[in-house]
Amino acid sequence: MEHLELDSCLSIIDIGSNSIRMVIYDEISSFPRIILDEKAECHLADGIGIDGLLKEENIEKALENINRFAALLDYAKIFNRNIIATSACREASNAAEFVASVEKILKTKVNIISGEREAKLSALGVSMEIPQASGLVADIGGGSLELSVLDNKTVSECTSFKLGYHSMYDVEIKNKYSERQMENYIDETLSSADFLSNDETTNLYLVGGRWKRLARLHMELNSYPLKIVGNYKISSSEVNKFLKIDDVNSTLRLAALLLKSLIKVTNVKNIIFCTNGIREGWICSKLKASDREINPLYESVVKITMLDKKIAFKRANNLTDWILSSGFVNLASGLHIDVKKIIFVSALLIQAFIFNNKEQKSNAVFNYVINLNLPNLSHKERIFMAYVLFCSLAGNKTNKEIKKYLNILDFPMIKKAKKLGYFFRLAIYLSPGDSKLLKFIDLDLENSGLKLSSSKKKLENLFIGSTIHEILLGLENLIGY
Repeated sequence: MEHLELDSCLSIIDIGSNSIRMVIYDEISSFPRIILDEKAECHLADGIGIDGLLKEENIEKALENINRFAALLDYAKIFNRNIIATSACREASNAAEFVASVEKILKTKVNIISGEREAKLSALGVSMEIPQASGLVADIGGGSLELSVLDNKTVSECTSFKLGYHSMYDVEIKNKYSERQMENYIDETLSSADFLSNDETTNLYLVGGRWKRLARLHMELNSYPLKIVGNYKISSSEVNKFLKIDDVNSTLRLAALLLKSLIKVTNVKNIIFCTNGIREGWICSKLKASDREINPLYESVVKITMLDKKIAFKRANNLTDWILSSGFVNLASGLHIDVKKIIFVSALLIQAFIFNNKEQKSNAVFNYVINLNLPNLSHKERIFMAYVLFCSLAGNKTNKEIKKYLNILDFPMIKKAKKLGYFFRLAIYLSPGDSKLLKFIDLDLENSGLKLSSSKKKLENLFIGSTIHEILLGLENLIGY
């Protein structure tokens, strides 16, 4: 296991309206790896909408957990401490004393950020998870709802509403609103933001714990095989049907009402759930401009697999170029995914997984990739890539466990993934553990079938034998896809 000096890490303590959370990251980068993630639900915003005060029992619970965080950080000698406080500390009339206590315990200044700043940080966090994200970002907390427009890592129209779940509940209780009255209240509040009615906005990116609970409930009710919330995408029409289900209304009623209103006011077509938020946005705001352009997916694979980046990238580029140079590949046709990205990442991962090509190992690789914490991957891309790697190790095999995931892909995607898997399988057997030989090897389609050739005579004996013959036959059967 890689040894990590904790004193080189940084911590972010997020004092939210519902929970306080400390996350320790390995570094400031396009993919900051989480070392520790600890949360305590303290409900600081509970009742603020009624009397404007933080409740004493909630303050005590928060400070108890802050003391634990401080003890851990002191012991680990982590002095790069970043404290962010949001709606509850902005709004409560007695927040100053609480904030002073936090600063004394952690020996660090608390950054009480504005609603607009919170909205921007949430959007920046989304941009680190989905760099190509374009649309509206909605971050729900206990005290407020932050909205912003994100387009190719540029954030605008940052605004904040008192539409957190504690705030909405306080409004409902204080005014004795019925569900219809509450819905009208949310609609009227949101309609004050003119930018929400932009007809060109098609995507709504959701950030926050209540949204993630909605996503998990939707997955459960639909027997969805993946358990990863990040980049989970549903059409707005499907969400509207889902929000009418009794199980949703009984457990997440106000969050469901808010999402229903957001869809109505914005007329968006797609709902995308995100796991990044203001903490990752805080890190993004500290990055150099050049570092923001680094693909977090590539960085995450290198970090998680502990590959040597320079060597791994060189081999992955060689593999990618060799596969794409085959004229009959035609992998991109009919696929709504970034094929080159998938080939390159698969070429990185395959370097970590070439340990055994037995079927049980290929199953382990599939399950590992399906559940791996990787940003910048749609769910279809994730399954496609996992199946590519499975086929590269197992060949023409599958099982019931994998088939439930493949149901999310259409038939051509499955066949193209298998074809790509065979290409990687061929590359493994032609140039194991390295890819430098591939530039001397050509794969051509002739009347008699696929043929390997090389300008280097001494490589020709690599092209014979039953294993290579079997792989070439498998590829020939997939040429039409």
